[in-house]
Amino acid sequence: MYGLLGCCMYEIATLEYIFAAQNMQKLVKGKIPSIPKKYSVGLFNIISSMLDPDPDKRPSVTELLLNDFIRKFIILFLQEPPI
Repeated sequence: MYGLLGCCMYEIATLEYIFAAQNMQKLVKGKIPSIPKKYSVGLFNIISSMLDPDPDKRPSVTELLLNDFIRKFIILFLQEPPI
C-alpha cells in the first residue's frame, strides 16, 4: 500500500510518472529519482521510505504518523481556523 502512496506522492510532486523506463532500473536498485528542489528534504525522505524495494523496510502507518515531517502538517490541519 505504501509503495502505491509513495508513487502517487512522487508523481504529484514531479508531474512525471515514476515508472518511466529510465526510472524503473533506479527503483529496482533502490535509487529513488529526485524530486524538484522546491520541495523539502523531508518530503523526499518520506517518499523514499515508502518506495523502498523491500516492503518490510517501508514505514508502517504508525511510523508515518509519528514522523516529524508529517506530524507538523497533521498539527496544522487539526488547529482551529482563526475567527
